[in-house]
Amino acid sequence: MRIALRHLPLLMLTAALLLGVISCGKDEPRTQRHDTSNHSTPADTTHSSDTTGHHSNDTTGNHGNDSTPPPHVSITINAPRDYGYMGQTMQLTAVTTGSTDAVTWRSTRTTVATVDASGLVQFNNALQDSSTTIIATAGAACDSITLTNRCWSVAAWSGGSWATPPYLTVHSGDTIILTIVDSKGRPVNDGGFNAGACQWTASSRNADVTTALTAIGTPESDSSQRRWLVAGDAPAGAIITVIAQHGDAAASITCAIATH
Repeated sequence: MRIALRHLPLLMLTAALLLGVISCGKDEPRTQRHDTSNHSTPADTTHSSDTTGHHSNDTTGNHGNDSTPPPHVSITINAPRDYGYMGQTMQLTAVTTGSTDAVTWRSTRTTVATVDASGLVQFNNALQDSSTTIIATAGAACDSITLTNRCWSVAAWSGGSWATPPYLTVHSGDTIILTIVDSKGRPVNDGGFNAGACQWTASSRNADVTTALTAIGTPESDSSQRRWLVAGDAPAGAIITVIAQHGDAAASITCAIATH
């Protein structure tokens, strides 16, 4: 018993050393479990900012995010004005940009005016002022202009104004002054219509016009007035129609020679 007690300190020291060795052996696996310095993999950024046109950020226009706009086409119609008088022609020109397509033309109301393949507009006879839309088309683009066809008629000077009566009563020896007026009774004489270029003729079913009514002079190019002289021996009761023609349009006035 004394021997055992004498050796007790040595036994306790030996036991302490053995416990330390065992404790150190258990810590090593725990230390390795938390060590990530040898196993981390850096994030792969090889493709994140790829601008070569082969991935999701494609900006070349060859893939799903293609936003390239189609060719732009516009048409500009060059016209001297937005109206014309019946019988006139007007040349329109279409200027295209962004396209080489040929331009085609059409009128929405051909009874008012027609247009040919070159853009030449022909204003037809009209009973009243009326409009049509001329459309120019090039490929998928188009442009248009609305033109008014202004009608005109033959009027006679009545001593204070121009009038367009159904019948104009005249006497032998009278001088008749005729002109062309618009739908409001105003003489037509502007840059859009050369009234002086009208062709005037006279006809009758019951009289020799060449001896009953004679045109006096020729109107100037900027004037639509035309003078006619009734012969002194013009047959009473004769009905004479004076016609003004401009292009394909015409208007007239009827004169009745009164009895003495």
